[in-house]
Amino acid sequence: RLAGNGIGGVARGLGHPAAQLGQEADLGHSLVALDSGAFQDRKSTDRLTNSQALQRQLDYCERNKVNPNLIVSYDRLVDESESTSGKSKRRVSHKTGENYVRQTIEAAEHLANSRDDVRCAKLVLSCQGTSLPQYVRCMKEVAALAEPGDVLGLGGFCIVGQQHRYLDQLLAVTNEAIPIAKKNGIKQIHVFGLGWIPALAKMNILTHKAGIQCSYDTSRYELNGIHGSIFMGYKGGMSNVFAKIEKNKAYHPTALAHANLLLVQNYWNTFHRLLENDEGLLAANLAWLPNMTLQPLPAPKAPAKLKRQDLKVRQSPSLMRG
Repeated sequence: RLAGNGIGGVARGLGHPAAQLGQEADLGHSLVALDSGAFQDRKSTDRLTNSQALQRQLDYCERNKVNPNLIVSYDRLVDESESTSGKSKRRVSHKTGENYVRQTIEAAEHLANSRDDVRCAKLVLSCQGTSLPQYVRCMKEVAALAEPGDVLGLGGFCIVGQQHRYLDQLLAVTNEAIPIAKKNGIKQIHVFGLGWIPALAKMNILTHKAGIQCSYDTSRYELNGIHGSIFMGYKGGMSNVFAKIEKNKAYHPTALAHANLLLVQNYWNTFHRLLENDEGLLAANLAWLPNMTLQPLPAPKAPAKLKRQDLKVRQSPSLMRG
């Protein structure tokens, strides 16, 4: 379950084990998005043509009997630099970024021109960029291709969870994305491969104020569950609870992965209740949100619509089924 009316079920990259875990969890009204496989292209020589990339997605759907709600355009990732061993989590140069942005725009154009091939699925039109001006130019060209129900995808920010200095750029891009989305009738913004709660919480506040839905995808909650970690919303992420030797004894990896998805869903449901009912109350309870600094919001109203005990994120062992 992802933020907002989120995109769930398929992690970054075709056939990722986390995709199967995500699809098995009953998360209510989540959507399923089929990614392009761009993350799995380890070298430039692995990159397909736009036609081949789309065919790979369609073949995956046919082979696995998947009917995605959304299909993602074949962007070129700016936060993955090539090395002798494959890829490293490092931003490419601005010059290289110009080339990647051009490829990203061309891929979005190809997918937009192939709507008949993807049947009823809507599109996640991905954007990239190494600087704010470069990113804004990409967003403007890509967003102009949108039709009702399409989503604007923000790529190149997987790196934020590891290198927090890029958070300001993500928020600046989000601020620019909101009017671009509105101008082109887009009602949802999706950020790829980011599970760091402080960044996502700030994005959600920005988009909520503008009436735009925000979503994200990550395999973090499933994969960390396999290794014995549990999502702790009040700590802003994952906490290691079980040791490796306790695997399949004190906890079952699949059950814990599913429990983490439910805990994340509970966290965001509570977060959005705060936003929708009383932004002043949110400002008065910033201690509940990890590592966040926000612009001042209106003073809390009295009496508040939500009581403090309603704001707790429950983390019950009873969620760990099987």
